[in-house]
Amino acid sequence: MKKILFVTIAAFIFLQGYSQTSIGVKAGLNRANEKLSNKVYSSQSHPFFCGGLFGNFSLSKNFAIDASLLFSGEGYKESFTSNGTKVTGVVTINRFNIPLLLQYKTPSGFFAQTGPQAGFLLSAKGKYTNNPNTFNFKSNTNSLLFSWCIGAGYKLTKAVPGLGIEAVYAPGLSRVNKSTANAGKITATNFSIRLFYGFTIKHKNTKQ
Repeated sequence: MKKILFVTIAAFIFLQGYSQTSIGVKAGLNRANEKLSNKVYSSQSHPFFCGGLFGNFSLSKNFAIDASLLFSGEGYKESFTSNGTKVTGVVTINRFNIPLLLQYKTPSGFFAQTGPQAGFLLSAKGKYTNNPNTFNFKSNTNSLLFSWCIGAGYKLTKAVPGLGIEAVYAPGLSRVNKSTANAGKITATNFSIRLFYGFTIKHKNTKQ
């Protein structure tokens, strides 16, 4: 938690010098999945909640840096066969994600964005149809997951200033699990659709 706060505060302090800043909230839906190299287990995407705070810092008329601190539910739906019976379950991995994205904006409100994301592990649990217990996978899950985000969105610049929507695809760049036992190597992907609303702060030194 201390690492998350340090990285977030450092990023926001560094970016505060830019001419125009928007701060606000984001919330939406993740459609997450994980690929397991061991073919004994099969996986499917599953919906999870995501939401948090963001700051958007203008670099120029068309470019900005978008930084967020997001609670992100991720994981996947899993199925396998045990003693001749099909078992299904959901693995839920909760993280605090910090994406730092370079954003290209157009006057019409459309924008495209891309950049790295660091995900800090909060919890990792699994629930299955053949067992009433909840399994804790946190000790076998890497505490940090790096991803690369690619996305686009639209901001309602005139109709409802500050309100917008974005879609972000984030394939994982690092492995989810610490060891390759049982499931083999696990890699993550996540597709998010989020609504956001922000308030604009114009600094005195703005030239725009």
